[in-house]
Amino acid sequence: MRHKLLPCAVLLVLLASTSTAMAQHSTVPADLDLMARMQQEGRSFLMDHGVRYERVNAAFQPTPTGDHLRAVTATDQGHAVRVTGPTGSLRMTGTYRDADLRVAHGIFAYHHPNGLLESQGAYVGGVKHGVWQRYDEAGRALAERCYGVVDPESLMEVNGWASRAVVVDRASAGK
Repeated sequence: MRHKLLPCAVLLVLLASTSTAMAQHSTVPADLDLMARMQQEGRSFLMDHGVRYERVNAAFQPTPTGDHLRAVTATDQGHAVRVTGPTGSLRMTGTYRDADLRVAHGIFAYHHPNGLLESQGAYVGGVKHGVWQRYDEAGRALAERCYGVVDPESLMEVNGWASRAVVVDRASAGK
């Protein structure tokens, strides 16, 4: 069981070290300029210096009239994705295994429309896994969610947040 929890423990350390910095408002002015150019030229996608830009809607689905911009860059780990909103505010970052962006795999961050961090966590093979941190629109922490962990007590134990009492049967206790 411990070998399955180790990636979760590593993820928790990574998330803890980046959550404060990620909770700040983020914008990408270059994406705002590129979106204006694409709208002016009536384009729904554009390739520029190895980056694929696509117009998407608020649900991050490609559409010729989308008011969000998705930037996709091929990397050694897969395909890094960044989505910005109509005001240039960062809405999502993450990595997919495939060019079709169907299998999410790695650390993802989702932002509220105002640019503040909404949630952050990991996908493994397209499924949420481990602890996901969540924030309201003002940046205040909400309850964390834990995905893909069969035994939450083991996760807490591995991270030093809890311990288990040793169970001793009567026969063993007398020895």
